[in-house]
Amino acid sequence: MQHYSIAQTQTRPQKSHFVSALWTNQELLDDAARAYGKTAGGPLVKLYQRIEDSPDFIDAPEVIVASIATLPTLVLQTATIEVDDALIEQTVALVVKALKR
Repeated sequence: MQHYSIAQTQTRPQKSHFVSALWTNQELLDDAARAYGKTAGGPLVKLYQRIEDSPDFIDAPEVIVASIATLPTLVLQTATIEVDDALIEQTVALVVKALKR
């Protein structure tokens, strides 16, 4: 998931910034959009459920897990240095380490 998110951020930086803006400013969404976001299924919801159910990962609400998981995207969006493969891999490793027990 981390590498997919990174690839999408690199391929579609404007869309990535738009989604991040909505993620961090959910008051900008109307009731229908917020309701859809809470009910939308799919691989990401299943992944968060697997993390929550697994004893290998931290016991934290989905909002915390999701926030930690967005770190690589945040790094790509805000870095004032060149983000190379080594920095991306280091960031992914830190996310995994933060989520593991």
